[in-house]
Amino acid sequence: MNVGRNDPCPCGSGKKYKKCHGGKEVVSINEVIDEHIFQILEQFYLENPEQRDMFELNMHLTKWQNELKGFLPIDQVDHLAVDHFLFVKRQDIWIKYIERRLQKAVRPSIIKLLEQWKHPLVIIGEVIKMEDGFIKLKDVVDGHIYNLVKLDEVNPRIGEYAMSMFLPDSRQDADAIMVISGITFLPNRLEDAMKDIKAFAKKTKLSTQEFYNEHWLECCVLLNKKSQPIMTLKQVEMLTILEDFIEEYEIEEENLLNFFKVYLMKVSPNPRKAESVVAGLIRFGQEYLSIVEFPWTNKKIAEIFEVSTSTIQKYFEEMEEFFISINEDFEEEQIPRNVIFELGTYPRLMEFKNWELMKHLDNDELENEADLKAHLSKVMNKPYKPKNKEEDAQLNVYEGYFAETEKIRANHWRIAELLNPTNPDVLLHQAELTEDVNKAKELYMLAISEAKKQFDDSYEIAWAFAENRPYLRALFTYGVWQFEQGNFKEANSYFSKLLKLNPNDNQGVRYIAVSTLLHLQKYKEAQQILHDYKDQNDPIFIYLFVYLQKLQNLIHEEMRELLAVNYFAMKLLDDKPVPQAFPKSAAVAAGSEEEAQIIYTLLSGLV
Repeated sequence: MNVGRNDPCPCGSGKKYKKCHGGKEVVSINEVIDEHIFQILEQFYLENPEQRDMFELNMHLTKWQNELKGFLPIDQVDHLAVDHFLFVKRQDIWIKYIERRLQKAVRPSIIKLLEQWKHPLVIIGEVIKMEDGFIKLKDVVDGHIYNLVKLDEVNPRIGEYAMSMFLPDSRQDADAIMVISGITFLPNRLEDAMKDIKAFAKKTKLSTQEFYNEHWLECCVLLNKKSQPIMTLKQVEMLTILEDFIEEYEIEEENLLNFFKVYLMKVSPNPRKAESVVAGLIRFGQEYLSIVEFPWTNKKIAEIFEVSTSTIQKYFEEMEEFFISINEDFEEEQIPRNVIFELGTYPRLMEFKNWELMKHLDNDELENEADLKAHLSKVMNKPYKPKNKEEDAQLNVYEGYFAETEKIRANHWRIAELLNPTNPDVLLHQAELTEDVNKAKELYMLAISEAKKQFDDSYEIAWAFAENRPYLRALFTYGVWQFEQGNFKEANSYFSKLLKLNPNDNQGVRYIAVSTLLHLQKYKEAQQILHDYKDQNDPIFIYLFVYLQKLQNLIHEEMRELLAVNYFAMKLLDDKPVPQAFPKSAAVAAGSEEEAQIIYTLLSGLV
């Protein structure tokens, strides 16, 4: 059925379609209703959990994380726990929201659906058939057959098991269900665990939904205990994508394939999109395995696999850390890499791991070197369980920085703020979000003040101590903010301080420090920094050096030819688009478009 432009909009708003969801085209009623349903669910997650619920949610998350260590990646465990909290443990939150939506709903089909939604379903079901746009799931407890509305880019195999929170969808049929926000598929080798769950349910004498509602975590624990360290279907999918990619591009690289198999088995990545990990692998192959067949920039890799560059960076860093951990004689300078420099105001994944390791060691009494080595072997790469609210807040801060989705990221930041509102990273995050310049400055200064309290100046190189990083991060972030506000004198004072505290410049301060000095026309000081960090193979260094000469009218034609090290930067300087913000996290390759954007940002306003 089609809706005309002057007909009432099927979303139930009471407006004409052309004034609501309409345009020049007509549209299917189901398409409009689908969009309205999506908006209802999306709005729920935007509004919840509220601040008053965060402490209880944090306790709930901690319990789930401790019970399900090693079962699924931490973000998936968090996803299950948050949905269980919002739709089961604190179902009153969901019901109140639905009742508010019912008061606004007009269309009968929406009203009927919302009434059914008051009772979300928890289901563990076996995939028994795929037909007519549905995935047929057989509940492992009572054998009921559900018709799961098929999801885009989800193709489970017969015999796999699906577990999630669902909502009834009577628009399709009486047994139709839809996923609320995400779904986890488990391999068919868990049939023994499913039998145990069925026996457990029978023993409780509860109805199926009562059983799931009360014992959802216990079911997950049973599945965790029965899990075996063999390749999952998701991992097989990732391996297949890589093999198809190697065949399509005629790449001969056995080392890449062998490394990936070991990585899959040892690290067990479980992304929402399998292509994300393979894209990270291609980047890793460029950096560490010298694979000349991969001539692409990060942006090109992202386009090939249809993922974001930030996701590529996440899995690249994870593989980098794993690669280092399995090579005892590894020396970073012996590995040929195309990355010129890693820079940005955000922490890197290695900082998170170092912080966890430091906390493991801080909380254990070690009497001699043998004890230390034994303990290191025991705790290496093991998640750290916080001992107090301050540690719990910092753990959530790191999880927030590295979360894969915006929803999970926001939850971690909310929890961190609740646990320790004066945590320096929490204050930096708040400053980043506010549009009030005065409020932002106040938050940045408070972040610097709080971070300085934990700063240990006894270290010759401040960066060497993980707990010094928040202070260095706060100084850098505030300096970049002042730079972007055009307050170059203020920015310069912070960049100068950072280079004294951390002369190795692990953050990439040198580049924006030189740009700031050029804006201030302090050419001798800019020249000194370029001399201290001289790298004639670094295109960013070359561009800054050439423009320093240009601003002093010392440039000659041979210098101009040096700019050919990055064609993309030359084009940006000719076209003069709006510059991007200084990156929060970046690891750029020489000659890449990403590097060009950084160069253009640094030179913007000078040319």
